[in-house]
Order: sequence, then structure tokens, then C-alpha cells
Amino acid sequence: MRDKLFTIYRSSAGSGKTRTLAKAYLSLALRFRADYYKHILAVTFTNKATQEMKTRILQYLNAYALGKNDSLALELMQELNLDPLTFKERTNELRADILHNYSQFSISTIDAFFQKVIRAFTREAGLSGDYRLEIDQEQVTVEVINKLIDELGSNEQLTKWLIEFAKDNLENDRPWDVRSNLLDFAREIFKEEFREIEDELLRTTAAPDFFKNLRTLLRKKTHSFTATVNKFSNQAISIIRENGWDKSDFKYGNSGVFAWFIKIERFNSVTEFDEKAAGPRIRKDCQDAKNWPSKDSVYAKSIFDKAESTLIPILNSLLDFRDKHYREALSAEVVLANFYAFGLLADLSRKLREYKEENNMMLLADAPKFLQGIIQDSDTPFIYEKVGSFYKNYLIDEFQDTSRMQWSNFKPLLINSLDQGYPAMVVGDVKQSIYRWRGGDLQLLQQDVEQHIGSERVKVKELSSNYRSAPIIVNFNNNFFKAIAEYAKAETGEALLSETYRDVAQLTSKNDVGYVKTQFIRKPEDDTTWKQEALMALVKQIEDLQDLSVPLRDMALLVRNNREGVEVAEFLMNYKNTTDKNTYRYDVISSESLRLDAVPTVSVLVSALQFLINSEDSIARAQLSYDYARLHQENIDLHNVFSIGDKSVFLKKLPVAFTKEMTRLKKMPLFEVTEMLIKIFDLGRFKGELVYLHTFQNLVLEFYTQERNDIRSFLEWWEDNKEKKSIQVSGDVDAMQIYTIHKSKGLQFKYVFIPFCSWDIDHKSMMAPTLWAHYEIDDKSIVVPVKYASKLEDTVFADAYREERTRSYLDNLNLLYVAFTRAEKALIIFAPEPKGAKEKTVAALLFKALSVDDTLSKYWDEGSLLWIEGTLEKSYESVAPKDDHILSLESYEVSAWRQRLSLRLSSESPFKTDKFIDEASRKKGVLMHTLFAQIKYKSEAEQVFNQALQRGLINRVEQAAISNQFYRLLENQQIAAWFEEGWEVKTEAPILIPNSRDVRIDRIMIKDDQAIVIDYKTGEPREEDKEQVHTYMRILFSMNFIKVEGFVLYLNTGEVTPVKAETSKKGQNQLGLGI
Repeated sequence: MRDKLFTIYRSSAGSGKTRTLAKAYLSLALRFRADYYKHILAVTFTNKATQEMKTRILQYLNAYALGKNDSLALELMQELNLDPLTFKERTNELRADILHNYSQFSISTIDAFFQKVIRAFTREAGLSGDYRLEIDQEQVTVEVINKLIDELGSNEQLTKWLIEFAKDNLENDRPWDVRSNLLDFAREIFKEEFREIEDELLRTTAAPDFFKNLRTLLRKKTHSFTATVNKFSNQAISIIRENGWDKSDFKYGNSGVFAWFIKIERFNSVTEFDEKAAGPRIRKDCQDAKNWPSKDSVYAKSIFDKAESTLIPILNSLLDFRDKHYREALSAEVVLANFYAFGLLADLSRKLREYKEENNMMLLADAPKFLQGIIQDSDTPFIYEKVGSFYKNYLIDEFQDTSRMQWSNFKPLLINSLDQGYPAMVVGDVKQSIYRWRGGDLQLLQQDVEQHIGSERVKVKELSSNYRSAPIIVNFNNNFFKAIAEYAKAETGEALLSETYRDVAQLTSKNDVGYVKTQFIRKPEDDTTWKQEALMALVKQIEDLQDLSVPLRDMALLVRNNREGVEVAEFLMNYKNTTDKNTYRYDVISSESLRLDAVPTVSVLVSALQFLINSEDSIARAQLSYDYARLHQENIDLHNVFSIGDKSVFLKKLPVAFTKEMTRLKKMPLFEVTEMLIKIFDLGRFKGELVYLHTFQNLVLEFYTQERNDIRSFLEWWEDNKEKKSIQVSGDVDAMQIYTIHKSKGLQFKYVFIPFCSWDIDHKSMMAPTLWAHYEIDDKSIVVPVKYASKLEDTVFADAYREERTRSYLDNLNLLYVAFTRAEKALIIFAPEPKGAKEKTVAALLFKALSVDDTLSKYWDEGSLLWIEGTLEKSYESVAPKDDHILSLESYEVSAWRQRLSLRLSSESPFKTDKFIDEASRKKGVLMHTLFAQIKYKSEAEQVFNQALQRGLINRVEQAAISNQFYRLLENQQIAAWFEEGWEVKTEAPILIPNSRDVRIDRIMIKDDQAIVIDYKTGEPREEDKEQVHTYMRILFSMNFIKVEGFVLYLNTGEVTPVKAETSKKGQNQLGLGI
């Protein structure tokens, strides 16, 4: 029986997933020779996770190479059967090899790996060598939409699509201007579901008159249904009216059978005749003629007879027709309802293809589909040969977020590796699958991967211990998610929900007490909302934690979306500015509070650019006047600021250099003009905003290298993207942080607040997704888009609807799971009291579980709508920031390179004989200096000279000459003593100096608190040589060395010049730096 080489790790939250991956990587890398790591590919899904993984592995290696072994080291030694000394040697070798060949340390995002393969196959893809892999899909979409709108008028069909699209926007209270809504709509073509059917769609819709013929067929189906329904109801109504009967003659009057026929006759859409419209009264009561007439009607007998003989047969014919044809007709109607989307998406897809071909471009979203064609049709060795790497082992992280196309691309490579006997693994947790909108398919991890690889060579391991959260939090989540998974299963009838959470129960490993609190907010009687009540309760809880000495940086607020994040941040900032509670702090950090466009210095930069391109624009003039005044004045005189009618008066308010250089600035490259504006407006002196300036300039440089290099294009891009751009801050800042639940995945916090725990489990009608499904019509199967809605349950698209509903439930339960499992010590939740039993929100599920479940309800207080378990403990952690010797920027330096760069217009003749002699002498001096700087001890000299010869740095003649010179120098006893092995020697030693340039010393010899500095020179002795050594000696005094000696050694002559120390350690400003 073969070994099971493929391992699936099911890792619940906080179960040590990163440690498991690091252990697997190190186990493979240390098992063989030092460079085996080059054959291991570890794949993650974000750049942050990639960096975390690399850092974790190098930290382990560094510790083990220094002999600092932990529990993981012991596990590795036992698994690899290594003694401590051998283990230390191997980790040291592996660490050195990785650091010297870092580019082959193959831990990357899945997109980065796919890009690497794509670049190797540009010729096969029909791309020229200078093709561009575009990441900013939104910018491309804008260009495509503009090109599409250019076709309006000339393309009659497209014009009709867009008119229908605009009408649909107006009917749903959206702006009629289709551009912004088209941008949202066009995102559909980048989804993997669309990519899978795109070729089929374009092929089908390319047929002449396809849309015209399809619309005719669909309308025929819907019209035939409504016309027949109207005909049957009209027959019944005609008979009733011929006899002179009215609604009062029928039982139930206005809600009786006659009124029902009248209502049916007026139906002009299939949807109106749903099961509710048919109703149990019509289907049951009206099958008996005695239930037709009113008991008070004088025509009761006639109505009874006519109903029994004629009307009931007509009714049953109508109902039979409805039951037989409703599903087919409704299916046609829902396709028609989204028909404009069908046409628009086909046109957008066509236009996008044209745009990519014209611009020699591939989008990042194209990569999986493109690679599918390459990898499926190629031998694995050929792919490796093209890429330039040969991977034997694959480690895939966050597998629950892998898309089906991504997996299909990895699968052949991975199976080929397994066939050759190399182990591989995937790690993931279906309960944390929250990126379905990005293509993630949890079904792969749930069951498909095991089937694809073959169960006979798959072993499944569950990481079931939680190392993150306190026991109370772990147990709360165990019981809560077990309960709501069953509720959701009962609601949808789908087993997938309970199967996903079958392994939710975790073991505890911490000894902390822990605390969980859920407060439901009753609907306020006044004008306040439940959210306002929740925010006030949040403030009280933040204050309570501060009373327990909990630092703000240990608190995190998790929200469903950015809009909620802004609401929380604004409330806390307003409360901070209006409250008189001076003992508490409410500082908060979020992407919104750190946006670049909110900073005065960046605003001045952008306003100056806008003014440069159109100095006659009064709005641009006013904006610059306001931003510049805001930068320099606390109390702004708005009347004075906006007095800009006279341009000459306005210009006098600005720096003279700006008004003087405006013409020249307009002609500069984009990055240079922003640099010069920083200098002209003196923006670099605002120390608190330097990080914003640097981030902004990084964006400018990125735009400059990837897009057009002009001010106007950048300002258009900035207007579209400024809301997304913010700075990144260190986690050591003592302030609460606001994260969306999606961004919090993979993170952990001591105290977690969920202020608004209430979002829909199912899709809202306004946000309903488009489903792509096959549709049989006219003996053909075509792919059509239909809008997600409950009425799809009664169509041929019922399976697609039910699957999407189940996935939507699962998405939202998983979001709740991710949010609830971030906490280490305390989880505090605020939610509204549910309105009724039919409410489909996470708040309703939370309420039901806490108040009804046998295990959870014992901590429930119905009167206060409060659930609490555990206690909050006083924190004894210091809030002092970490001291990592961080050097802060004092200013933003701008160099006027045009004034520093000049051309040398003349030089000495290259044919002068003494020039060749000087050049040869200089070359020899450089070689001697380079080689001597590599020699720490006399015993190393020959090895250094031989290596230089092998590397081609010197020839044999030069080797002999330099070697002879070295040993002649050692005839001097003082020099010979320097190369003995009693010293700790550092050569070419770099030292970083605060607020100054770094220095590199040729040779430093250290013994206890004594240091000797030696500087090698090859030219004639100069006074500057001694001054340079003086500088080095002063630096070493400031580094706590008591006795420092200095010498200049002239390598050509062997002359040694001692340098006298000017000072001692005492009284010096110590830098606190090490070499």
C-alpha cells in the first residue's frame, strides 16, 4: 500500500495554521540538501500572508541556527531523526542559502505564481514581449464603457439595451446616468462564473439576429400564456354578465370567484399568476358549486347550476393550463426581464476583447482561464522548463478561497508531483470561506479535492485545538454555531450548511477567564435609531475597559462594510470632541480616518495641480486658496480666502516661486512637478504629514510608470480613486482599529466589538446577483442571465436559485464565524431585537440561539435582552510603545536634480601615456583594497586570493604580486599582530548614523571594550586620511568603547600612520548603535 502523500489540514480559527505550514515547509527543506527549498512552492492568497509566512520561517531558522530551540524544533528533530548539533548546522545552512538566493524562496501569492507562468508563455498566447498585465480592472472597464457609449446611435441594438438599462435604473430609484451604474454592472464580466461561459456566450450571440429571434420566441411564450389565461377568464366573465349577475351575487363578494376572474382577466404578466394568486379557496372551495352563490342572492339556484355545468369546468381548464405552462412561461419572462443585461454583457465582453488586443494587454482576471488552456494541453515538465523552476512539493494555504479555475490549473502540476512520490498539502477551513465574490469555492475543500486526488492517497487531519481564544469564547462559538447551522439547514432544507459546521467544536488550550456579552437593543421610542443606541452602549463599554487599564490598541471594532466603519468612526470622533470626560480616550484608526485626500498637504498638492492645468477656472482657484489657507491658518477668514476675483491679487497669496515657475512646471514630468510643488509650498516641513506625502508620491510614481505621464490624466485617476487611498500604520499605535470583517480575517485582537451585528442572510432585491444558467428553447440549449429572486423557485432555474440561496446563507454565517473567532479575551456584540419570527438576519439567528438553545439559554436574561458569560479582568500590560530604534523622518527632502546634473564637455586625451600608467596603478590599488578587506586573519589570505582568481577578478600575475605584497606587509610586526586570531574582526563594517550618512570601515578589531580602527589607502599620504579615521574613532567612542586606536595603512608602501584620539568615551553623545 502506497503512502498517503497528500494531506488535507482542516484548520478552524486559531488552530495554528501558520505554524503547521511553517513546520511542513521546514520539514521538507531540512530533510535534504540545503538548496532543496528551491523545489518547494508555498502558495497563499494575499501579499500580507506571503510576507507573514516568509518572516515566520526565517524567524524559526534564525532562532534554531543560534541554538534557541522551541517545541517546533523538538518536533522537527524527532521527525527528521536529527541530533541537536546536526539540526543546528542544517538550519544555519538553510538560512544562509535562502538569504543568498532570496528570489528562489518560493512563497508567493497564487496570482504571482500564475503571472510567472504567463510571462513564460507570451508567444503561445499571441502577446508581444512588451505586453502589460493589468491589475486595475476598473480603469480598463471605464475605457471599455466609454468606447461602448461611443457606439450609441450607430448601433441600434446597443442603444435599445442602454435605454432599457436607464429605465430600470429610474424604476429602482437609481440615477438615470448609466455610466456609474454600468461600471458596477460590468464587474459581472470579470467573475469566474461568467468566464466559464464567456466563449459559449460570445459564440452563441454572434449568430445573425440572435437577440431579435430569441426575444420573439420568449415573447411568444409569455404572450401565449397570458392570452390563454385571459381567454378562459373572459369566457367565465361573459357567461356571468350575460345572466345579469354581479359580485354581490357570489359568495365572499369582492373576494369571491367572480372578482377573482376579473382580476385574472387583467393579468398582463406571467408573474402575477403565481400560486398565491390561484389560492386555496379557488383550488378547493370553488370545486363545489354550492360555494359559488351568495345565500342572499335571488340567483343562487341559477348560479349553482351554471357553476356545476359550465363555470367549474372553465375554472379547472384555466387552472390546469396554469399548472402545465406556468413554469415554462415564467422562465421565459424572467429571461426577458433581464434581456437588456444579456445584450449589454455580450457587447461589453466583445468590446473588452477588442480593447485588450489593441493595447497588447492581459487582465489579472484573465490569468486562470488563460492558464487553463496552457496547463491542460501541455506536459508538466514542459511548463517547468518554460518557467525556469521545477517544483516537487506544493503547500497551498487558505484553500477554501481557491477558485475552481485556479484549482484546475494547479491540479495537473500537483498530481504529477504526487505521481513521482513527492508529498503535498492544502490547508483551509470551509467555515472561513468569505471570498466567494472573488471566485472562492468551498466545495473544493469540502469534498471535491479528495475526489480529484483520489481518496486512496489522501489523509485528512483536523487541527481542533484553539490557541487564540479564552475557553469561554471557544465554548460559546462551539455551541452557538452548532445551533445556528441546524436552524439554517431547517430553513433551506440543504445539508451543506450543517456539513460545513460539523467540525466546529474546538478544544481549549488557554487558561484565561474570557468574556462574552451580547446586548440586544429594543426599538427606541423616540427618534433615535437602534444603531445610535448601540453606539452609546459601545462608548460605555470602551470606558469600562479603560477603567480596567486596557489599552486602546488592544480593542478592535469589526463592521460589515466600509459604510458602517465610517459611521462608527465619525460617532467616536464627534463624541470625543463634545464630551467633558477627560479621563477617557476614544481615538480610533480606520482606513477612512487615514485617507490621503483628507490631509491638508496632499490637498494643496492636488489643488495646485488642478490650478496649473486651468488657471482660469474659478473653482480650481478657490480650492487652492482654501487649501493653502487651511494649511497655514487656524482660524480661516473665508471672505478673504474666497476673494479671488482678481487673479493678480490671488496669485500674491501664493509662494512667489509658484507664480514665477508656473509655465515651466506645466512642462515637467508628473513626478518631478509634484516634487517641485512640495518644495515650493514648503510642504516637507509638516512633520506629522510626511507619511501622507510619501504615500502620495508613491502613488504618483506608480501612476507615472504604468499610465500616461501628464497632470490631467493623473487628476482624473485621482478623482476616481482617492476614496480608496490611505496610509498604513503600525499596530503599535495606541488607538482602537476599525476593520471590515473581510479585512480582519487572519488577524486576532484581545478585545473585539461588533457594534452592528445585523445583516441579511439572503440577498436584498436591490443587490440581487445575476445567475448564469442553461436554458432550453427551440430545441437548443443556451446560456442566459437571470436575476436572483424567490420566483425562480417556480422556473426551470430553480436549482440555480436554491444553490445560490444556500451559498448566500453560508457566506453570511461564515462572516459571523470569522467575526466571532477574532477575540482572545473578550467578545462584545450589539444587535437589534428581531422584529419577528420571519426576519432573516444574523441578529435573528443570534437571538434565537441565545434565548432558545438549551446550552446557551441559561445565561440569557429576557428582561434586559442580555446574554453574558465570564468576567472582564484588569489588564496589567504596559501601554508604552515598543522601542525598535525607529528613525523618524524630520522633513521631506527634495533635490533639484536639474541644477546638480551637468554634462562634461571636455576631457584629457585618452591616448596620453601617463594616463594608462595612472589607470593601471589605480586598478591595482582598488584590487588590493578589495582583497585586503576580505582577509580577517593571516590563515585566510591564500583562500581569498584563490577565490578571486577563480572568480576572474585577478589573473595569476596579479595574484602573485598581491600575495607577495601582503606577506611583505606582515614583516612589520605591528601589522602582523593585527592579523592574528586573538581579535574579533569585522571587515567592511557598515554603521548607520542618525541624521547623517552611513559609514563603512575597512577593518575593526575588537577585544572587550577596546577597538582598533584601520583604514586602507593605496595613494599618497594625505591629511584627509587621518581626519577620516578620526571620524571613525569618534563614532566608536559614542558606541561605548573605552579605548579606541586608529591607524592608516598604506598598502603600496607598508607605511603605518597612527591617528591620535581627540576624546574619550566620557562626555560623548552615545548613539546606542551596534555594528
